Amino acid sequence: MLISNAKKRTVPLGIVMLKGQYSSNYPQIFATMLLAMIPAVIFYFIFRRQVMKGMVAGAVKG
Repeated sequence: MLISNAKKRTVPLGIVMLKGQYSSNYPQIFATMLLAMIPAVIFYFIFRRQVMKGMVAGAVKG
């Protein structure tokens, strides 16, 4: 993905940019991934009943 403006980068692209060619700061990368996961986890816990109903409804045949 070619983005000329650093402010418009996506979170996964920003995480990849933390990795260097010869060295990587793994604690910083893992902390950033953890922070990126928090909104998805909160969203799941708020809407878990609807998610489970959708999964069960899609599994029924006939």
